[in-house]
Amino acid sequence: MTPEGLQRLVAEDLPLQRRGALVDGVVRVDVGEESWFLTLAAGRVESAGHEVPAGPVRLRLAAPRAEWEAFWEPRPRPGHHDLLALMRRRVLTVEGDMHLFMAHLRYVKDLLEKPREAAGSAA
Repeated sequence: MTPEGLQRLVAEDLPLQRRGALVDGVVRVDVGEESWFLTLAAGRVESAGHEVPAGPVRLRLAAPRAEWEAFWEPRPRPGHHDLLALMRRRVLTVEGDMHLFMAHLRYVKDLLEKPREAAGSAA
């Protein structure tokens, strides 16, 4: 999965965009050593890539690549199935605007679970 691939998946999911209608700002997702920058505007991913965008990063989620890959499996194993499970196992770090994270938890979870669909359709 790439940040651009995630952007395409979100563009096709209007219910997800509606759920995130109040979410704006830059979210950084660290997939191991690789950083993804997602610029969100009203639930849409306006831009996605490895280049640092203008403006501050509101939220950062970081985990080892192996953890993200296990999380993105079509049917993830227990402990890999949910962002909060990753946090509980202390393999996911969430920093920044915790109000944004908790107030829009379902949107953030659904956004970051989108690669599962691509993995499921490829299987």
